[in-house]
Amino acid sequence: MKTLPSKSIRLNEVLLNTTPKGMVDFKELLKEFGLAFTINDFYLQVGEISQVQGWILHLSVVRVQIEPLLRILIPELLRLDVPFKIIRDIETAKFLLDAELGYYRLGKIVAVYPKPHTDIARLAAFLVHLTDGFRGPAIPTDRHLGSIVYTRYGSYNPVIKKGGDRTRYIYNVAMELIPDEFIMPYVPPADVKWPFDIIAKVIPLPAGKLFKNTYKPLLVIKEDTKGRVLKGIYMKHFLNFRHCIIKEGKRDMWLDENGRDIQDRLRWQYKLCNDLSEDIPFPKIFDLFEENGDLYLVMEFINGNSLEAIIAGFYEKEHRWQVLSLKNKTLLFKYVIHVVRIIQLFHEKGYIHRDITPANFLVDKKDRIFLIDMELSYSTTENFPDPPFKFGTPGYVSREQKYFRKPDTKQDIYAVGALLLYAFTGLSPLKYNVKKTDLLLDSIHFFTGDPEIGSLIVGCISVDPEQRILLPEAIARLEALQLYYAAVEPRDTAAGSVSTGRLTPATLSGIIDSAWKGIMGDDFLTEDLLWDAPVLYRADGRNGYMERRYLPEFYSGMSGILYAIAKAKILGYNMDAFSSAYEQCMAFIKGKITADNREIEPGLYYGLAGIGVCIAISIESGYLPEEEEQLSLLGECFTSVADSLDYANGIAGQGMALLYCSRWLAQDFVKKQLDEYVRILLESQLRNGSWTSGRRTDPVRSRNIGYVEGVPGIIDFLLAYVGIYPTEAVLSAIRKGLEWLVKLGVRRNGTFYWKTNEASAAFLISRDYGLPGIAALFINAYQQFKDPSYQRIAEEVLRYLPAFPVNENFTLGDGLSGLGEVYLKAALVFKSDEWMSRADWIAQHLAHLLITGKRGSAFWIMDQGTESVAGLMRGGCGALHFFMNYSHPTGMYPLLRFYGPSAKL
Repeated sequence: MKTLPSKSIRLNEVLLNTTPKGMVDFKELLKEFGLAFTINDFYLQVGEISQVQGWILHLSVVRVQIEPLLRILIPELLRLDVPFKIIRDIETAKFLLDAELGYYRLGKIVAVYPKPHTDIARLAAFLVHLTDGFRGPAIPTDRHLGSIVYTRYGSYNPVIKKGGDRTRYIYNVAMELIPDEFIMPYVPPADVKWPFDIIAKVIPLPAGKLFKNTYKPLLVIKEDTKGRVLKGIYMKHFLNFRHCIIKEGKRDMWLDENGRDIQDRLRWQYKLCNDLSEDIPFPKIFDLFEENGDLYLVMEFINGNSLEAIIAGFYEKEHRWQVLSLKNKTLLFKYVIHVVRIIQLFHEKGYIHRDITPANFLVDKKDRIFLIDMELSYSTTENFPDPPFKFGTPGYVSREQKYFRKPDTKQDIYAVGALLLYAFTGLSPLKYNVKKTDLLLDSIHFFTGDPEIGSLIVGCISVDPEQRILLPEAIARLEALQLYYAAVEPRDTAAGSVSTGRLTPATLSGIIDSAWKGIMGDDFLTEDLLWDAPVLYRADGRNGYMERRYLPEFYSGMSGILYAIAKAKILGYNMDAFSSAYEQCMAFIKGKITADNREIEPGLYYGLAGIGVCIAISIESGYLPEEEEQLSLLGECFTSVADSLDYANGIAGQGMALLYCSRWLAQDFVKKQLDEYVRILLESQLRNGSWTSGRRTDPVRSRNIGYVEGVPGIIDFLLAYVGIYPTEAVLSAIRKGLEWLVKLGVRRNGTFYWKTNEASAAFLISRDYGLPGIAALFINAYQQFKDPSYQRIAEEVLRYLPAFPVNENFTLGDGLSGLGEVYLKAALVFKSDEWMSRADWIAQHLAHLLITGKRGSAFWIMDQGTESVAGLMRGGCGALHFFMNYSHPTGMYPLLRFYGPSAKL
């Protein structure tokens, strides 16, 4: 067996034994020192920071050492009269140290802002000495000075340009505003003198092109803040080299309560792979070495795909288990039986895997399966690591593992069951009601049509570990299923397996009532009685990071949620429980219009037009009184003209929203604004009938066939406009636009579609960006013109789509809820059972994946994420919007369609 390389860490004994069991909120610590402070974003600020820019000193420290560091640091900074910021609490520190608040914020637990008279170099040297022995991850945006001290030249109080531009600016030597950019690796401004020569050179020594003079990185397979995964070349000598995978472990990343970081996990994986290399199909391990403080595990490169990707490919083409080809069913059985046998052997050798997912198995070109990620594994014979490393993959983690019980084989059996659930349905285990056995069995039967598959899976993922079946039994039952499906004709397994019956009124009422209770639950509504939304930021050019923010917008924010609530009230649902939250959210939205009007875009999805729709339906539903204050605010939402033409952000969306709100506004104002929108659109139409997407001022723009960013959304607004103001020029523009779309399309075997570079599965179900949105346009065109050619195209487009799709995206904008509403519209307009049966399937699909919560509430995991959200176009309100329309198919309320001055909102 190879020797495990030693790990040398210089730590003060007191610091080593410190755990996060101490102070949680660092406001209490500042109060101990008698300090006044202000809350500044994720930080607590002490002292006045008056300069615009200068050298900032950042201190990076692991969670277990934050409080000890602050106790020795704060008195010294007070003595030196230097303002500073500290992270506000231990939970925020965890997010920051794991780079979940942005890679550019990584490590910045303390920020020190020297005053103009401060000797910066002397202060930095003092801090390096003071913090000797502390640990912290590297700060990628800064130059390392020593110990845990880093620096960069940047904004103390960033300049904000007129008009609300929130970009951080600083002045250059010519007093010109330039962006304060986070360059990685750090390079100081050329016109600013480097003051730290006595501590560190301005530019660090260049890194070598080879790791350990042996391994040459070729490309980054996965960017990760805790360490990259690289593909490289293992160069034994000049004529002998082979491809390899290099897993990087960044120093002091993912440090847990026991002082172990990601490097400890790599070392454990190295030992485990060497111990089991003769028994378990791992990639061969070549090396483990340290370089510049980071650790690298080098292993054999396996040319293949993950089991997860292979299974996803099966269902992308054939959608449901019942209609998978015999070839793919045979392969799937082969793969999952092999996986379970590998786990059984793993157990026999005295190990628990603890992270069994289809993503952690690779299938090579010879159909051999390799286990590729073992860092969470646990040795039952050595009781190591002690305690076990935490976490795992959501959906595949048993309740016992989630709550850190001692590892045992039953936890892996749960994960095997979750893997089988994904394998036989193509849907993440997170989508299912796994705590309710009867509901889970019913859902699996709906998607597979096979009670034995459901019984096997439920036997693995029983809530009670003692009730879970053993792996030999699981293998035997899988082999029996394999033999059964090999002997049955595929048409026999698919026959009668699609349940498209309409949901009963009682079932629909229960779904809608419980889902609305979910929207009011603690997982959605904050203690401020406001709904927040996850926002993905990419401010650093590396990993994106997610923050939950209060947003006024229609797409993911409060305006869309209030729109759905108000629509429910109009349709007759009892929404009394929402009154207080509605009032709080509306106050927040009004405050944004009043205070930040310049910062809010004018468009529908993310701007003022969408807020206007929310105000209008709030008046219609009685949540807001029809008074001058509300009407004035509504008018302010339409005083500017967007820079783009499209539906989501541009003039088309503004126009659709203004039509929606027109009954509450002065008609001369409405007509003037609408005519301006139409004038711009007609002047922007190209000779071939299309429009370009992007801002009108962009030098290069492209043509787009997606509904919300392209030509269809523009035409749809013009259709709504001529329904009220018939104009020959507009009618001509509509027909030219429709003709352009038709010319681009392809008619084949009774279907009609458009070729695109978009991902095929998304293009088939996305109303906003795919074929369903184009079909919806032609349905509306048929309604307007009664031209049978438009009906033919609409129906041929719909027939190109999968009749009974299985998909993890349930959203209104991009997923099944939006597709379902297009089918409902087609059924209503064309009076066809064909489209109603497809809407029935989607309703059944969503109904079988509704997860029960507390006190009669329920929710959906709406997309590929791990948590649900409330928003209209990306969250649970979108599914509710579909179900409310499904419950009222003859009087449905399409999203923002308006047919005349007398129509309801």
